[in-house]
Amino acid sequence: MGGRWFHAPFIRAAEGLELAGVVTRNPARRAEVAEDLPGVPTFDSLGELIDAGVDAVTVTTLR
Repeated sequence: MGGRWFHAPFIRAAEGLELAGVVTRNPARRAEVAEDLPGVPTFDSLGELIDAGVDAVTVTTLR
């Protein structure tokens, strides 16, 4: 929820930043990303995202 409602909107609104992708293996979350963030790719792992060439990451976890 933090990524969807906090991180993604602020990253997209910040000048000079690009939301390069979202890491999730959850099919429901992938569908949410496709709906909320058209064109933003999803990745199965942080390693895959890093291999795509990102410069920085932000992490949201559930307790």
